[in-house]
Amino acid sequence: MRVRETLLRNGLLYIGDCKRAALAEGAASLTATRGDVAAGGDYYLCPLPATQLNRDSLVGYLEPVWQGRQELTSVEYTYANGKTEEIAVGYELSVPRTTKLDGVSLAWSERQLVVRSLSVAKAGLKSLQTRLEKAQTALGELGQPRRGKKRLTQLEDWQEAAEEICQHYRVQGLLQLDYQVTTRERHLRPYGERPARVVVESMVKLSVNLDEAALEHQKKMLGWRVYVTNQPSQELSLQRAVVAYREEYLIERGFGRFKGFPLSLTPIYLQRDDYVKGLIRLLSIGLRVLKKVGVPGSPWRMLSNKSNCQDFILVIPSALLPDQRQNNCWQLFVKSPSF
Repeated sequence: MRVRETLLRNGLLYIGDCKRAALAEGAASLTATRGDVAAGGDYYLCPLPATQLNRDSLVGYLEPVWQGRQELTSVEYTYANGKTEEIAVGYELSVPRTTKLDGVSLAWSERQLVVRSLSVAKAGLKSLQTRLEKAQTALGELGQPRRGKKRLTQLEDWQEAAEEICQHYRVQGLLQLDYQVTTRERHLRPYGERPARVVVESMVKLSVNLDEAALEHQKKMLGWRVYVTNQPSQELSLQRAVVAYREEYLIERGFGRFKGFPLSLTPIYLQRDDYVKGLIRLLSIGLRVLKKVGVPGSPWRMLSNKSNCQDFILVIPSALLPDQRQNNCWQLFVKSPSF
């Protein structure tokens, strides 16, 4: 690994996404896997993907919780404004792990952290309710005639259309669909060369009801995820692991700050290209400042008497300045209405 070769040390914690969770058993990978990290004397922290932990396996982890046999640990997080809230609950268990790396067997002890994010569960519940409402509305309008749409007359057509709606809104198994088919005969009189005949018409009525048991089970599954790490609990507790993964460095967060709050690059009301380029370059300096302020233990310090950060002073030590002939420190006063 390039990081290990550059720092010439081990015992580091590598935090990554599901791609790092691969064991790379018998095959090389471009991304350092759990086996690679453990073999080098380092630690990893990553969530298990669905390929390694399917829904049925996750239910096995949650059954002791639902039955009240497993006690959960609360995880709290302190925000920048000093407010502390509970963000997650979970428990952990230890399992032996083995794999092969370059033909050599490797064994180590792995901790599995079964964690439920409260914010993810809340957002998932809101999304689930919205999707259920939209699916029920779409199913209720399924038999209404519309311009340019083929009218559904056969039971197979109704079932296919209803299945597409359930898949689109991801509510399979949560709705009970009851099809009632009635037939009637229409006697048509002869017309021209057409003889009199009897036509059998089918009418389909669809009743949609919520499967309360399946819905309750789906709600209990929301927000749960299993993370794995090989770092001992004395060095990385469950609470610290959740917070560390939450504060993982993501370059996308910088782009989010750049385009939205607090830098607010968009919308752009400038017409000249050189003005737009100058604005982007100016705000990029502010983005670097915000990134430095957000790093724990950074030598950059933000001093403020207001919690809303409308006015703040950024104190940069002289050691960070290219010109050592500057004063002991340089104070940059930032006053922006976008904060």
